[in-house]
Amino acid sequence: VDSENPKILLQRTSKTGNSNYRNKLVDKALLDLKVGDKIGKVHVVSVDFNRANLSIVDKKYSGGQGRVRLHLTMASSDTKANQTQTVDKALDLPKHHPFKYLHKGDIISDLHVVGVEVKNDIPYIELSNLNGAKLLITKELETNSLCSGVVTSYAAHNGGVWLSISPSVSGFVSGLELTKDASMLESLERSFPIGTRIDVMVIRREKGRLDLSALMAEEKKKNSNFSFHQHAFKPKRGDLVVGRINRLLETVKGPALMMSLRGQYIARCCLTELNEKDDWVNMPIGKDVDLSFNENDDITTRQGDFFHGKYVSCRILGSSRKHCMNISLRKSRIEGNLEADTVPTQGDIIQAYVENTNRKGCFVRISSQVRGRIILKELSQDFVPDPVSTFPPGRLIRAKVKSSSCSNSMTTFDLDMRESSLLENDDTVKFEDLEEGSKVKGTISRVERFGVFVKLDNSHLTGMSHLSECSDKFVEKLEDLFDPGDRVKALILDINTET
Repeated sequence: VDSENPKILLQRTSKTGNSNYRNKLVDKALLDLKVGDKIGKVHVVSVDFNRANLSIVDKKYSGGQGRVRLHLTMASSDTKANQTQTVDKALDLPKHHPFKYLHKGDIISDLHVVGVEVKNDIPYIELSNLNGAKLLITKELETNSLCSGVVTSYAAHNGGVWLSISPSVSGFVSGLELTKDASMLESLERSFPIGTRIDVMVIRREKGRLDLSALMAEEKKKNSNFSFHQHAFKPKRGDLVVGRINRLLETVKGPALMMSLRGQYIARCCLTELNEKDDWVNMPIGKDVDLSFNENDDITTRQGDFFHGKYVSCRILGSSRKHCMNISLRKSRIEGNLEADTVPTQGDIIQAYVENTNRKGCFVRISSQVRGRIILKELSQDFVPDPVSTFPPGRLIRAKVKSSSCSNSMTTFDLDMRESSLLENDDTVKFEDLEEGSKVKGTISRVERFGVFVKLDNSHLTGMSHLSECSDKFVEKLEDLFDPGDRVKALILDINTET
C-alpha cells in the first residue's frame, strides 16, 4: 500500500434490491387505502379528456408502480388547482369540462378514495373531489335507479347525448328524455355542452347498454315511489308534447310527417295539420326518404322545413292505431284550438293535398277528416299523359266542390280541377293578352327531362321552360329542382302563334 497516496477501492453493486423494496412498500401503502379515505394533496402528472393522472404528495405514497387517477365522472365541475409551475399548457378542452383549467404540475386538494383495484400486480387508486361520488358498474344500475353522468358526445342528427357515468360505465339519453322544452333541443351542443353533468334515472338496460332519462330523474326526486314501470307514457287527446321528426319511420296513412315520441310511441301528422290553411305550400315535407338509410347516414334528400332530427311541439289529436298518435303542428292547435275545420259546401273553391293517384283519378285530403276525389277527366282541361307523376302525394291543388258523401266517419267530396270550373270567363287571361318580355305567375304542371310545363294563372294556357332556361346554375335533374304543383314566376321569351 502506498502510504503517501492511499486509495479506496469501490465495487459497483446493484440498487435493484433497495428499489424493489421501496416500490413494494409504496404499493403496499396504496393498497392499504380504503374507499372513503381522505387524501390531502396530489400533483397533476398528466391530463387528457377522460382522466387526470396524479401523484399523492405524501412521501409514503410517492414512487412505486401504483397508478393514482381522477376520472372526469369523479371530478367536480368546479375542480380547482393551485398552480405551482407551468410545465405544460392546458388541453384545449370544452368550456364545461371538469379538467378545463387543469395543468400538468398543478396541485389539487381535498380528495377521497372511491376505488382500489389491482391489475397485473399494479395498484390502481381512483380518487374523487366530488361529494357523494361512488364508482359504479353496469350490473349495479337497475331500472329506476338514480345516478349522474357527464356529457361526452352526441348522437347523429341531434338524437341525444352520451353520458359517462363511471370509468367503465356509459349510457344514452335521447333528446326526448332530456327536457320538455323543444327550443333547448334545437341544438344539444349549445344546451347540453360537453362536460355538463346531468342527473338521470335508468329506464332500460339491455345487452350492456343503459338507456337513461333526465325527465324521469326529476320525477323520482319529487316522488321516491315513482318508477318507470308505473309511468303512463301514452299521450291523451289535447296533450302538448315534444316530438322528434323521424324520416326513417315507415309512413302510417301517408302522406304524413312521422315523428318519435317518448315511451317508444310514434306519431303521424297529416299534411293538412302541418300549417294553418292560409300557409299551406306545395310538397311541404319534400321527397320521401329511402328507408334503407339508417340513423347515422347523411340524409340529403329534399325535406322542406321538416328535416330529420328536428324537435317540435305538437298537440295530440287522438290515436291512429296502437302506439301511433295523430298530432298537429298548427299554431292554433298548439295554442289550444281543437275544433274541426269547417266543412266545405257545394260550389266552394278549396285547397287540398294529393293523397294518391291512379289511372282513374286521384284522392286528396281537404282536412285530416275530409277527403276528396277527382276523376281522371276532371284533373285538367288538357290531356294528362302521366297522372301518377303529375299529381304525386303531397302536391297542393285547387278544386271546386261538386257534391259530397259520408261513410265510416269520413266525409268525401267529389271535386273538379278543370280550369273551366275554376275560372269565371271574365277573369281569364287569353292568348292574345300575352306579350314577349312579360312576367307571369303559374304552377308547374309537368316535369320532363327536357324542361318544365307551367300552367299560367287565371288562364287555360300552358307554357314550357326549356332545361337551359330553368336555372342560372347547371341542373342535372329537373326533378331535383321542381315538383308538380310548385308555384313559379316566369318571363315570356317567345310566343309561337303557329302551334
